[in-house]
Amino acid sequence: SGKPEGVFDVVSNPNFPRAAGLPDLGIRGGFAFPVFAGNSIAMILEFFSLETFELDRGLLEVMGNVAVHLGNVIQRKQSESELKRLTEVERLLVTVSEKETRFQAIMNTVADGIVMIDERGLIELINPGTENIFGYAANEVAGKNVSVFLPEPNKSQHDGYIRNYLTSGQ
Repeated sequence: SGKPEGVFDVVSNPNFPRAAGLPDLGIRGGFAFPVFAGNSIAMILEFFSLETFELDRGLLEVMGNVAVHLGNVIQRKQSESELKRLTEVERLLVTVSEKETRFQAIMNTVADGIVMIDERGLIELINPGTENIFGYAANEVAGKNVSVFLPEPNKSQHDGYIRNYLTSGQ
């Protein structure tokens, strides 16, 4: 029902699924209430007694309020955990951004040519030094085979060099 419920005699009540082992323990009565975190049940708290009892509606109301407060605590803790996780992600993004900025500064200022290729030998990135050395703009060679920078016989053999490296590591 989503509200605190009392089971005055847990042994004889057919709606109490765990009644089978309770008489051996001497348990006769109990009540339970769900604790919601948002729209989901976070837990169900159960309380048992050695005697059957008439449950006071006032107690059920108090326990309902306790459940609301517990649910708020759980939801706040979940929110804090999510905020902490997001803060960590943001920190990592800033770190990545700083490293990217540093990388770009190096790539743009070094006079030597730097060419980044993928595992197939296709050009992903060249720096201004490479543009100056070979006379190609970065957008002209992006996605082309790195062999555009090589003279024969290396030009026609380069893809084989890459395959050999990928299969042997040498």
